[in-house]
Amino acid sequence: MIQLHTLMRHGARLLALSSLFLLAACERPPMESVQHGFRGTGMVQVYNPRAVEKSVEDNTLPVGLPPLPADGPKSKDVYKNVQVLGNLSSAQFVRLMTSMTAWVSPKKAAATATTSPTSPRTASTPRWLPGACWR
Repeated sequence: MIQLHTLMRHGARLLALSSLFLLAACERPPMESVQHGFRGTGMVQVYNPRAVEKSVEDNTLPVGLPPLPADGPKSKDVYKNVQVLGNLSSAQFVRLMTSMTAWVSPKKAAATATTSPTSPRTASTPRWLPGACWR
């Protein structure tokens, strides 16, 4: 028969091990908090400064493309189903779509920028070109 003190010793070890396991998921201090609303509303942003430092590079805006002249056909005449940006020229429309792609999906935009329409397509070549879904 198992002794009572042996059960207590194993129980204490199990409790210590499980508490270490649970505490491993917690972030270590210092944490910073910023109040965004009125007092007492609970509108507080709590964040870890080390995590913010790591995410600064991911949250920077991409370099903007140079502006293009408004000469040429309008995008509503060149593309189908353009209801909002139809007053832009076709070149300005493609510039805007390329800029939005670079902002939302930088890896896809980099792959699209290095692909020329005359190069042979491979399995790794993206099939998406700016504005292609409106043609």
